[in-house]
Amino acid sequence: MKFALYSKTINPENENIFKFLIKKIKNSGNELSVWHDALICISAIEDDLEGITSFNDFHTLSKTTDVVLSIGGDGTLLSTVQLVRDSG
Repeated sequence: MKFALYSKTINPENENIFKFLIKKIKNSGNELSVWHDALICISAIEDDLEGITSFNDFHTLSKTTDVVLSIGGDGTLLSTVQLVRDSG
């Protein structure tokens, strides 16, 4: 399966969630793509990011993505819905 993780920011409240999800998804043999800005933030605290791709708009979110996970609040969820809707 192909997973995508979206979050507007990485902060102390969601940092551990991000790290947990990245490890779980990668260790289960699935593909993973992370919102570009979030990937930059997470790269400062996580070493093993090999094989993870990034996306920065609906054009670069793969149409073959099976699951998009939104990590944040209401605004992040609404942004995720718009991103997925626009991706076709």
